[in-house]
Amino acid sequence: MKIKDLLSRLNEENCVLYLDEDNLKLRTNNRLVDSELISFLKENRTEVISYLKKINNQELVNKIHVVEKKEYYPISSIQKRFYILQNMNSLGTSYNMSFIIPLSKNLSFELIEKAFNCLISNNENFRTYFKEINSELFQIIDSEIRINIVCFNLSPESNEDEIKKIINYFVKPFDLLKGSLFRVGLINRPGQDYILMVDMHHIISDGLTTSIIGRELLTSINGESLLPKKIQYKDFAFWQKSNLENESFKKEEDYWLNVFNEEIDV
Repeated sequence: MKIKDLLSRLNEENCVLYLDEDNLKLRTNNRLVDSELISFLKENRTEVISYLKKINNQELVNKIHVVEKKEYYPISSIQKRFYILQNMNSLGTSYNMSFIIPLSKNLSFELIEKAFNCLISNNENFRTYFKEINSELFQIIDSEIRINIVCFNLSPESNEDEIKKIINYFVKPFDLLKGSLFRVGLINRPGQDYILMVDMHHIISDGLTTSIIGRELLTSINGESLLPKKIQYKDFAFWQKSNLENESFKKEEDYWLNVFNEEIDV
């Protein structure tokens, strides 16, 4: 196995390998990583660190900056891909990212709803929807969107099948041209913990989103203020589009084509 193969396989498993000064870090997003990859990392630690340093030292693109406030913003290439796939194939909920979180019954409904609204205020992607303007797709950040949690009250006689029915009912297709693409529901079971349901479209989220939600939700519930994001996703999308339109991107493209110019062993 080569280092490029390692990075490719980690990317497929939605894991991130990075350097913290001279320390090698692996963010797994609670996934079980293939033992072969872990063994390769341990055996080739020095070489992997050197390789990542070489990549990090490539000064080929400008830094991402905060975009001035506008009515609408460019989309990223991956957002465009999701939009085309959703509309071409009528995928329904295929690109929904849904999960559940157990929450203590000691928490009030109002506190949970307030914590979620702090969360979406701090993360513009949860307030994003899309609009076609002159046949071109743009993203719009809605500053006024608030989460209204849908509550499902169950009777003491309710069983697991009824819970599954509620979850299946809750997860629905999104209209990408209408906000919001993020919804929250709460199953209230007598004498038991709440079941919190989160449903969002992949066009506004990725593999790290669930951990961000869990971390920031807990912070808000504990009454702590969330650290403001220096860079939001729209800033990245604007940066990406700008680089696609200038010469610096061509240099970056040439570099990565050279890095991956060899075929990966299968």
